[in-house]
Amino acid sequence: MAKYYQSPRWTSEFTFCSTPMTFDQYSICSFRCAYCLSQFQRFYFDSYHKREVHQVNVQAIKRLFLGKTKSPFSKYIKARKRMQWGGLSDPFCWIERERGVGLELLRFFREIDYPLYIATKGVWWLDDPRYTELLKDNKSWKFRVAISTFDKSKALRLERGVATPEKRLKAIEKINSLNCGGAILRLRPFIFGISDLTYRELIKAGIDCGIKGLSLGFFCNDISISKENLAIINKLAGFDVMKFYIKYSPGGASPYRLNRKIKRKFVDEVEGICQDSGVKFSVGDRHFKERNHTDFDNYDETHCSGQFAYAASFCRAKGRVRWRDIEKDMEHLVGVRYSGINHEKAERRARFHSFDLKDYMHYLWNNPKEYCSPYRLFEGVLKPARLDSDGNVVYKFNTERA
Repeated sequence: MAKYYQSPRWTSEFTFCSTPMTFDQYSICSFRCAYCLSQFQRFYFDSYHKREVHQVNVQAIKRLFLGKTKSPFSKYIKARKRMQWGGLSDPFCWIERERGVGLELLRFFREIDYPLYIATKGVWWLDDPRYTELLKDNKSWKFRVAISTFDKSKALRLERGVATPEKRLKAIEKINSLNCGGAILRLRPFIFGISDLTYRELIKAGIDCGIKGLSLGFFCNDISISKENLAIINKLAGFDVMKFYIKYSPGGASPYRLNRKIKRKFVDEVEGICQDSGVKFSVGDRHFKERNHTDFDNYDETHCSGQFAYAASFCRAKGRVRWRDIEKDMEHLVGVRYSGINHEKAERRARFHSFDLKDYMHYLWNNPKEYCSPYRLFEGVLKPARLDSDGNVVYKFNTERA
């Protein structure tokens, strides 16, 4: 019996993600980026270290999206919410060129006109008409092309197997020429000592290539990162990156995310450049989510507004936000057991055993001291003010903190 890779999945960031259902057609990625998040998520799987490739069951995926089988994703799919393709593996890495599973699925998703966000660093597929024909006049698909540094020599060492930054910018230009949903530049992961040396040059080159949007996201460090990869990052940055993250991250536990204060200068500047250039700005990091133009101003029905990042943008615009303002777009979370994606300690899993994802988000909303509550998630930008008539916390926008 074939050993199939199980996908889609709910992202661990479902509480503040507008596309919480993510998908990968392969169990690993042939790109060997030193900062890869897959090494955090898949670190304990022996098949990952052996580089064994498992692919999804294409026919099972088709049955799922045609509504012929039931799963925790059925409500989400029926509501035609946008799926993020490229969560832990790049959909257009070299494995795809060899196996073509993604091509078969792209043809299927084009037939049913399903909305996708496709995140990639791959460029080879844009020279293959079998792929590009599927993009033409296809407004349902949007692309995110990631570049961490504009320094070609550093990029080749940091993102092994990936095309140069210049070729990826050309990929954005080509995608935008196909009259599809378009492509934005993902300036991520932004790594101090590496990305901060060339980000202005990179953004300018992106604007010259006609980018319509830019997403900024900072590197998240984790104790499970391999010594080999950490050594690469340290050498390129010129200092001990792990020590830096431990010192300047709130919470004092892995995964380490730098505090708002140290990121603010770069967020302010990149947002300013985008505004001056007419480029839509968004933040892939949990800090400064309230500044997202894409999560509030340009929101559409394919995104999930039932999450905390939307609440942050709503709160910034309105001055306050209530549970009822986001609850209405959580139907797809009802009945999906929280324990199914929870990787925390056994006692915590047992505590929330009967909760579905909506229940758990409701719990976080009304318990501001919890780590992933709106208050702590955004480091005080959403401040609990009072209870409403339903007994739910009302958050107000903390202008001083923001």
